[in-house]
Amino acid sequence: QIIYGVIQDIVRTHVDVTLPYLSPAKGARDRTACVVIAGDRGLAGGYNSNILKACFQEMQGHDCEAVPIGRKAVEFFHAHGVPILTGEYATAEDMTVSDCFSLAKMLCKAFQNGEFTKVSIAYTNFVSVLSQKPQTLQLLPLQPEKGEAREEREIVYEPGGVEVFTAITPEYIGGVIYGA
Repeated sequence: QIIYGVIQDIVRTHVDVTLPYLSPAKGARDRTACVVIAGDRGLAGGYNSNILKACFQEMQGHDCEAVPIGRKAVEFFHAHGVPILTGEYATAEDMTVSDCFSLAKMLCKAFQNGEFTKVSIAYTNFVSVLSQKPQTLQLLPLQPEKGEAREEREIVYEPGGVEVFTAITPEYIGGVIYGA
């Protein structure tokens, strides 16, 4: 939340500057990368099937590439012929915080290089023991909150606001992936 607050502050103070991660790169293909988190084993009720069906429905009619986390997600996308960006995270139980940050940096770099115009994540949101709901969240481009533009210099970012924004955005995305 603190990193997100800093990101929003920089967006509000740099309204006249084109910040990375707020819009796709020029000439980018209209393509989406979707990180999908599922389990490694079956017999989990609707846990795997609900998220995989919801994600697959959203992918229909769009040029998408999956980043599956968990063996069931890898199997599902292979079976349905969806291109997979990387199979490096095929086992969800082996996923570490470091893996989340590595994945975030890879996705941010691909977004900046124009390989994708959108990056999203699909995961199961734990509401209660009896209720888990599939949820999709857009990671990139960042969606700045509506707020008043304010003058720069209330907070001084070193070496500068744009540099700080560029450096912390992948860290923020990694945190969101780990939280999901």
